[in-house]
Amino acid sequence: MAFKLDKNAFKWIMIAMVAIFVVMAGLLVFHFAGGLSLFQPEPTPTPSPDGTPAEETGPWGQKSFSWQYNGITHAANVYITKDIYKKYQYGISGTICPEDLPDYIVTYGDGGVVSDLAGQMKNIILRQGYTSDADIVGLVLAFSESITYQTDSETGHSSAYPRTPVVTLAEQTGDSADHAILAAAVLEELGYGCALLYYPSTYDRLSLIPDATALGLISDDDSSRPVYTAVLENITTFSVAPFWAVDTNSQGFPTAAYNGITPQILTSESFWTGKHYTPTDGEYPGLNITSTLLIKDSNNLTFTPRNWQKDVADYYADSWYKTGISWSMNDKWQLYQQFVKVADVPTTLYTPWGTAVHNATVPWRMVYEITGMDDDHSDKEMTPYSDVRIAVYSYNEKTDSAELIKVFGWQGLYGADKYRMVGPFSPGNYAIAVFVRNAGVDISLEYHGKSGTPSYTGGI
Repeated sequence: MAFKLDKNAFKWIMIAMVAIFVVMAGLLVFHFAGGLSLFQPEPTPTPSPDGTPAEETGPWGQKSFSWQYNGITHAANVYITKDIYKKYQYGISGTICPEDLPDYIVTYGDGGVVSDLAGQMKNIILRQGYTSDADIVGLVLAFSESITYQTDSETGHSSAYPRTPVVTLAEQTGDSADHAILAAAVLEELGYGCALLYYPSTYDRLSLIPDATALGLISDDDSSRPVYTAVLENITTFSVAPFWAVDTNSQGFPTAAYNGITPQILTSESFWTGKHYTPTDGEYPGLNITSTLLIKDSNNLTFTPRNWQKDVADYYADSWYKTGISWSMNDKWQLYQQFVKVADVPTTLYTPWGTAVHNATVPWRMVYEITGMDDDHSDKEMTPYSDVRIAVYSYNEKTDSAELIKVFGWQGLYGADKYRMVGPFSPGNYAIAVFVRNAGVDISLEYHGKSGTPSYTGGI
């Protein structure tokens, strides 16, 4: 039977198909958008186990340390809470440094961090069978030295206050004061009488020795370090020696520089009741030099210098540094002229009435070396005509005149010194004339004094 679709029926069929298509498309969009979950309330976040949001990160928490002493690797672990770190993060209120440096040897009120660390040190001491002060103190100093050594300028820490032991352990870095304070705190827990030796900044000719702090122990042993005297109310006196906890040489200042400075001895109450440091052999040299650095013979009495005195003497010995002015000549016949102006250097002078600026005299000298003569790689053979002569004139700019001061040099003689230093000459204007014939020569100028140091004047 034939089916006849009229125009009106066809219209309604098309409308139905469009409606079905729209409904299907809507269902697909609804499904991918989350379905019925769109009508459900947003779930509440699951709280952390302690009912508080996650804690901010910081240098607190579990800290692990590893260091070596006597060829053996040791380890220790401490836990530092956020509250304890925050308590000491910005120093101790009301303290004035350096006078109040011992206040930072905090062994109580730090959440037991230092006592826990000292307890682990005791266990190491027992396991290793350490009985001498040299080993016990050496173990603690080795631990303190294992902490990264950086100045406040490098870390951005405020130089107005040092770090307490708990902050140094948390941040795992510190300057000389921070290391000395940490070592003193642990050693006090082990029963030792500890002090802090503060060395104020001092000018050494053309350079500044920045202030620094060392650990001080009650000791008369002056064989390797100077000995100073601590006085309590003008009655009780103890000899104190510096036991450095950092290598200041890594900052460009050897310990000998500080052994030439008399420090401030800063003690806490526990210092006067603590143990003394006794050398392994139990004997003290007994020289008891406090701040005497002058070593000389007096009448028939001869002072034998200690090791530290020799180091100080070497540090303060004359030193020469390159000026950067140098030239080389290698000719058959040449006359060379060089004009040099060496000026005094303004520096700070400390007086009982304050400070003043004065000119520090800077002597200079000339160093020359004959080159390229009579060797396998030489392009010149020495002859009776080989000659290098140098003349130094004092030059007056106003009158445009020169006055001969000195003539020296090397002539064509076998065995003549090919390397020589001539001087010193005082600051001023000079004209230097160099005559070279069938020879080669390297010439440089040097100045006298300590080398220049960074402008940073904070503690190291």
